[in-house]
Amino acid sequence: MKCDPRALSELSAHGCYADETEDASAQESLYPRLALITQTVSRVQTAILVRLGLNHSRWAILKFLDESGDPLRCSDLADLVCVSRATITGVLDTLEKSGLIVRVPDLQDRRAFSVKITLRGEEILREVRSELETWTAQVQGEIPGTDIEHLTRLLDRLGDILDQQSAEILDAGRGPLST
Repeated sequence: MKCDPRALSELSAHGCYADETEDASAQESLYPRLALITQTVSRVQTAILVRLGLNHSRWAILKFLDESGDPLRCSDLADLVCVSRATITGVLDTLEKSGLIVRVPDLQDRRAFSVKITLRGEEILREVRSELETWTAQVQGEIPGTDIEHLTRLLDRLGDILDQQSAEILDAGRGPLST
């Protein structure tokens, strides 16, 4: 993927480069390219979800329900998807009207409801996964296997470094103004 020079310029203008005196080619080769690749993947993922009547929140809920195998309480789903209790109610209403989930009485609290995925919800989830896997395979098919292996090792290494290096910045972002 070739980076759009306008996007590189935009990222640079917003201070996305650590030190303007560093070698520009080294800087341009990482952050802007990763940002653009992430945007492209996100746009494809969003298009697939929209085509199947989902958005990211609905998809995440279906995935959590599918992975759990058991009904989950609405409050637990809200925490998992990082939304408020009020928001989760609206999202669950939409999923229920679409026949993708059902609310069932909570066995431990008669006042509460739990949610479980329906067969239709499982089917939609399989369709999303299948389309994402097909697209990923098409993309990877354009790249030799040894390059994929090398890229995977580099991305794993980058992920480890980012985990280590970002902790301080992320913790600082949890100050009094970020709550």
